[in-house]
Amino acid sequence: MPALPSALNRSISVSPLRRLPVAIAFVVVLLALLLASILGYVSWLGQQPSRAPGLFLGALLAATALAVPALALIWWLDRRERETPWVFFGAFLLGAVVSMGLALLVTGSWGSGLLQSLGLTPADARSFDPLSQITLPLEKIGQAEVLKLGFGRAIVPALIEEAVKLLALLLIVLFLSAEFDSVRDGIVYGALIGLGFTVAETAYYITDGFLRSVSLSFGQQLAARFYFLGLNGHTLFGALMGAGFGLARQNRLRWMKILAPVAFFVLALAAHVVQNTLTVGVAGMVSQFLGLDAVPLSNMPTPALWLSMATAALFTLGLFYAAVIELVQQSGRWERAVLTEELAAEVGVAITPDEYGMVVSERGFGLRAIPGYGDRVSRAIVNAQNELALRKWRVRRAGGDPESDVIVQAWRQDIVALRRTG
Repeated sequence: MPALPSALNRSISVSPLRRLPVAIAFVVVLLALLLASILGYVSWLGQQPSRAPGLFLGALLAATALAVPALALIWWLDRRERETPWVFFGAFLLGAVVSMGLALLVTGSWGSGLLQSLGLTPADARSFDPLSQITLPLEKIGQAEVLKLGFGRAIVPALIEEAVKLLALLLIVLFLSAEFDSVRDGIVYGALIGLGFTVAETAYYITDGFLRSVSLSFGQQLAARFYFLGLNGHTLFGALMGAGFGLARQNRLRWMKILAPVAFFVLALAAHVVQNTLTVGVAGMVSQFLGLDAVPLSNMPTPALWLSMATAALFTLGLFYAAVIELVQQSGRWERAVLTEELAAEVGVAITPDEYGMVVSERGFGLRAIPGYGDRVSRAIVNAQNELALRKWRVRRAGGDPESDVIVQAWRQDIVALRRTG
């Protein structure tokens, strides 16, 4: 069996997973969620024609390609404490496989009893999704449709989808706590889960639309679901949700550790409801302004559909985007403050005076490079120095002594070894 990457191995060694009962519980929970998710996919595909699995796989690959720009930006946001690809892409897969699979299970035949108890049908549970309304005439979109279905039927579908994404996020928060330090980590993991959900949901609707109307328009999928290159919809909602857990991790106040995740979950849910109601309604108004008031969304030119959705999102969700941008900037300032403070004592040990000067002067959108080394070794040294600083912060925060911590010593040894290989 191959050895785990050192960063992942160290994260597990200081996480609750190091205890056998917790590790067993994690495996049991993960397997249960995976089985339930697979059941959701299988139960849906089993009700479709035989060509549905092939269509879904092709649509999934296409949607993943559309998500590359968003993945690249999230990867860049994570630049100061680069998570191992196992964790980074694992969060993305949790959103695509677990969260979406559970959503299909709840809104499909297996969850019909739950929906009926809420006065809903599976069709109602998807009726506020922007692209599911693609076959509705514009006069049905927005206020008239909201009044018809009512507020309860607007909030329940969003609540279901946010809840299944919350389950995936909790797996990381609870069992990989050593990977979860700050608001930036929360935004990264939440956005990855949301983006994975978007990819799988897009593939679902491409497949469903093709089977219903024998038409396949990737251009409209791009316009309606990736109008900000994937940094919209579930990616935004996931980032908001994750930020709450990151804020709780950074804060010492006990009440904030409870309030922040709850408040930001409600904020994510509110953004989701706004998108499924006001955003779609404003998109209809924009399309009317473009002279397309008699054209169903299914026949609307892709550029017009993109402009309608993007403009509507800016008007109705602008404050939510502004909140995430501010949180990203605030988390960057927090990261630089921790690095400056913790690496000050490492001058002459794990970092040279010149390198520390680069830490102090590092810009908010930049990342220092170690002179005299190749790009790969330079990035590895910078990452190890940052991991060292954040590990010292974690130990000190828990009331321990960083100098007696084996993980702190291991990162110092890595830096020495990297300098020798460079």
